[in-house]
Amino acid sequence: MEKGELNLTQKTSQGVFWKGISQIITQGVRFLILLLLARLLKPDDFGLLAMVAVFTNFFSLTSDLGLNAAIIQKKRT
Repeated sequence: MEKGELNLTQKTSQGVFWKGISQIITQGVRFLILLLLARLLKPDDFGLLAMVAVFTNFFSLTSDLGLNAAIIQKKRT
């Protein structure tokens, strides 16, 4: 291994660190947008938005489970 080259443990820890930072920033921005919408919308409209957000977040979470990568990697027979 050359000097300056990272081993697998170091690469993994850096990846986890940057993914964590990314998630914190994403959640912070979402929270700020939620606060803004809470001020701008009527309570009924904001409640509807919250109900739709539950399903949108669920589908967003489940779409990122690696199924796309598995489909791309599947060998054709």
